[in-house]
Amino acid sequence: MFGGVLVPEPGVILPGTTDGGGSHVLTFPVPPGVPSGASLTCQYWILDPSAIQGWSASGGLRGNAP
Repeated sequence: MFGGVLVPEPGVILPGTTDGGGSHVLTFPVPPGVPSGASLTCQYWILDPSAIQGWSASGGLRGNAP
């Protein structure tokens, strides 16, 4: 749709902005019931007027729940 690769399937969508350097810090608690060591994947998409279809995406980032 926007010319990128969506990693993973969108289960939760959170709006946000970046600073002048393009950085964004997102912290959130792991929801109750998520087992310790569960694999969590995230990706960040941002409006980018210089991108091919106006959007840029980060690579997929995988981590484990504490």
